Amino acid sequence: MTRFTLDPASLLDVLTANLTKILGREPGPIDIMPLPQDASARRYYRLKGPLFKSREIIGPTIILMVLAEPNPWRKPDEIATGNRSLPCRAPREKDLDFVSVLRHFEAIGLPVPRLYCYDIPAGLLYLEDLGDDLLETAVRRLSVRQMRGYYQQALDLMLKIHEDGTSLRNDEFAPFQRAFDETLLFAEFVHYIEYGIEARKGIKVASADLQVMEDQMRAISREIASQPRVLVHRDFQSRNIVVQGERLRILDFQDALMGVRQHDLVCLLRDSYVVLDSEPVDFLIEYYVHKLEAREKKKVDRVHFRRVFDLVTLQRKIKDAGRFDYIAIVKGNSKFLRHIPATLEYVTEAFDRLPEYAPLRKTLAKYTPELT
Repeated sequence: MTRFTLDPASLLDVLTANLTKILGREPGPIDIMPLPQDASARRYYRLKGPLFKSREIIGPTIILMVLAEPNPWRKPDEIATGNRSLPCRAPREKDLDFVSVLRHFEAIGLPVPRLYCYDIPAGLLYLEDLGDDLLETAVRRLSVRQMRGYYQQALDLMLKIHEDGTSLRNDEFAPFQRAFDETLLFAEFVHYIEYGIEARKGIKVASADLQVMEDQMRAISREIASQPRVLVHRDFQSRNIVVQGERLRILDFQDALMGVRQHDLVCLLRDSYVVLDSEPVDFLIEYYVHKLEAREKKKVDRVHFRRVFDLVTLQRKIKDAGRFDYIAIVKGNSKFLRHIPATLEYVTEAFDRLPEYAPLRKTLAKYTPELT
């Protein structure tokens, strides 16, 4: 199996061959522009050429996704993947998870990028270029009214994933075969002990403290896992939402799985990159619940709904803080560390609303004073 490095020059021959198939003719000179690296092991480039004009192509540029490995059956950092794949042509449903989820989301009318081609041996995917205007940066220039409108639109898309994405059954669809069960939730919790405490501080957690942490983390994981599950995006946050005029587009959906709907709400409304005040958060939760009631034609217990939201906030944001440390310590990328204070503030607020988990808070605070 041919493996191409991330050096753009080494990709030129295969890019030319694939673009010729996409465009139906030689692409001519190609500009290859690396895009900023995020936490993902994948790499992205923007391709531009004077002959990028075709009824198959939207816009003058194409995004090239370079997989960490060309083998689509590998296991990424946090979740197993695995589907069949196909050569460089109009992609079909049976493929690696990115393509599988993209097709599922397309089928329910979600605004995902168009996939032009997937070259399996090289591990290259050619995608519609949605631009660089992420919701994360767009909110800085928006009025309160405009920002609320975009967040409401995002929640409408989220609800479509939860409702329509779940009801469109497909037994071969990988996300339906995996879930935020107790085991996965607890493993993500422990990620913080391993990297947010022990690796970061160079210490070992005392055995008695570790017992308290694990017991309480298991209890939270068990309670979350006992709730009804729907299809969730998994990382429905401002960095995975693109603003195109009045329209939003969705990115980074390949790790979709079954989980509680509050998971995606926490990703968006307890975002480590965009901090919202409590008033818009309360408003947007109520907006989602009202829309959910209209869809399902039954009342939602708001007290219980908010409790699960707070439990997921504890689990997800403790995990995120540990993840940021992991990326810095293991991958040598420290740019996420500046988001840890906001992340831990969310944890503190959730603990305030869940006093029964005071033992976990008290024990974690021995090692993370921000949680006091």
